[in-house]
Amino acid sequence: MAIILLSAGLVFTGNGLLQTMLPMRADLEHFSTAMIGLQGTAYFGGFIAGCVLGPGLIKNVGHIRAFAGVVAILAALILLCRSGSRLMHGSACACSPAPAWRSRSCPWKAG
Repeated sequence: MAIILLSAGLVFTGNGLLQTMLPMRADLEHFSTAMIGLQGTAYFGGFIAGCVLGPGLIKNVGHIRAFAGVVAILAALILLCRSGSRLMHGSACACSPAPAWRSRSCPWKAG
């Protein structure tokens, strides 16, 4: 269980650094303020959608297939457009299998 928490911590740390770097890089590339705001809004909109829709998806198909499906859609959207990929990236982060793995490996159940 420690390795799962360590790997999730590394992923979340990298994601936090990426969320800090992207607006700064977009400003250096002379993106408009509206486009930078749209990218941030798309990420957190996708995160909210993943929080709302993710548990049902995981319940229906399992956490591994749900995560693989969301990441496959993310890969396709990266090839198509930037804002769509930010939306799905947020959704993929919210649909992360780490909480499911952690709860399955826990020796006791709450409640």
